[in-house]
Amino acid sequence: MDTRAKWVLTAAACGVVSAVAWVLFTLPHSSRVVDPIDLLLGTDPTVAGVFHVHTTRSDGVASVDEVALAAAQAGLQFIIVTDHGDGTSPPEPPQYRSGVLTLDSVEISTTGGHYIAVGLPQTPYPLGGEPDTVVEDVRRLGGFGVVAHPTSPKTGLSWRDPALEFDAVEWLNADSEWRDESRVRLLTSVAHYLLRPSEAIGSLLNRPDDALAIWDRASMARETVGLAGHDAHGLVATYVDLFRAFSLRVDLDRPFTGDAHADAKMLLDAIRAGRTFTVVDALAAPAAFQFEAIGSTRTYSMGERVPSETDVELRAVAAAPPGTDIVLLANGRTVHTVTDKELRYRVDTAAVYRIEVRLQGGKGESQVPWIVGNPIIVGDPQVADPPSPRVQTARRTLMDQNRAQGGTWSVEHDPNSTAEVTIDFDRILFSYRLSTLAVGSPYAAAVRPVDGATLELFDGVTFNVVADRPVRLFVYLRAGALASESRWRSSFYADTEPQRVTIAFDEFDSAEPDLYGEVDLATMDSLLVVAELVNAQPGGAAVVTVSQLSLERW
Repeated sequence: MDTRAKWVLTAAACGVVSAVAWVLFTLPHSSRVVDPIDLLLGTDPTVAGVFHVHTTRSDGVASVDEVALAAAQAGLQFIIVTDHGDGTSPPEPPQYRSGVLTLDSVEISTTGGHYIAVGLPQTPYPLGGEPDTVVEDVRRLGGFGVVAHPTSPKTGLSWRDPALEFDAVEWLNADSEWRDESRVRLLTSVAHYLLRPSEAIGSLLNRPDDALAIWDRASMARETVGLAGHDAHGLVATYVDLFRAFSLRVDLDRPFTGDAHADAKMLLDAIRAGRTFTVVDALAAPAAFQFEAIGSTRTYSMGERVPSETDVELRAVAAAPPGTDIVLLANGRTVHTVTDKELRYRVDTAAVYRIEVRLQGGKGESQVPWIVGNPIIVGDPQVADPPSPRVQTARRTLMDQNRAQGGTWSVEHDPNSTAEVTIDFDRILFSYRLSTLAVGSPYAAAVRPVDGATLELFDGVTFNVVADRPVRLFVYLRAGALASESRWRSSFYADTEPQRVTIAFDEFDSAEPDLYGEVDLATMDSLLVVAELVNAQPGGAAVVTVSQLSLERW
């Protein structure tokens, strides 16, 4: 072997040794073992499980049965499956699979992020479109809505409007956590994964400050539950390894009985109430945690609100390794810290209080808190000043008796759909049936010109509506043909009970993707009531009655 070859082999060997040494040097600690004697906290039974899981029914790699088996192998008692959909497929009933309570829910795509609906029955029409309408529909239909991966680095996944009144938010999402890591960090983690799988996953979890801030701000306005979402697909890490990295704990009123329907209701009631906390098991396990507010006459749990006149002491207890910090935050800011297994704090200020339990130091250890609890809110709700009532100062009717002032109603639809409009003085009956084919963007529209109406002199449109079945339709403003780029829309809900709908012009969004701003009212020449596949299925049909349609200034 010549000298050059020897140098090449020596350099390669040194590189391999250096790489192995680097992997071993940066290898995350094994999960710390908590003394079981410290786990005797409280009296309420606590179950462990995972939230936000995908299966082969959407974009996961394992069936529901296989995922449940993985959860059982990870020592969990429940899973909440969140396959992608629009709510129109009936959810599978709760059942025990491999001894694990399995609940079915749905992750809905909106134009401003993803929204998970838990406990949602089959919906009468597809849920989708603008995030505010999806939040509204999920609540109306009885579901519990969770903002998924609110600060995802991936375009289209982050939540656009944190001011909406959602029920819960993922303060931690595993899919979001790896997306902002460097390639070197990810390659190193792959090597770590071969040696300590769950700990390697845990080491990628940084403290998600922006997502926590969204949760804290929302909690200051209303009770908002914080959850950790696995967003498990099984594509990179196995379900078992990911489930062992972190989990939800839910405090129940009683132990599971084996009755899937009764146990599912009890579990969802507890999650809705905020009696849940997150444990990063890859850092330390097993875990026990309790956070309460002790008043003179009763004790308040996570998720509860303490009246402002009540004198309370906050108490947090955690079974934890030595040197663990228990941190109390008020409205997202640290107010008290102890390096101990118990924190006590006398409350003198109304605020949203929650606990983070943080492990100190350690090679390769993540910055994510080990335990994050849901808040206890001290103080009465801060009732915002009601919006100023809209007092009508001008009105311009757009019903057919004004055909001399801008035309009358007609219909438009794609070649495979049908539509008809019947005019009856101050109301129209709009009946339609969309094409059974999903291709070609099926739509049906009742159209009325607004020539000469001078839209810019008005603030919005108002009308009465009733339908023969629950539907969500759109009001469009457009300039030119329906295929024109100048199309703006806002949706509304209608069902068998008559209701009054008011839509301000500043609530209209562009129908074109990635086009933002405000509608140029001076250029709009038509108003349309439109049914389309955003909130309808192929073949969808309805009869909708619209009356007293007017432009209004207030």
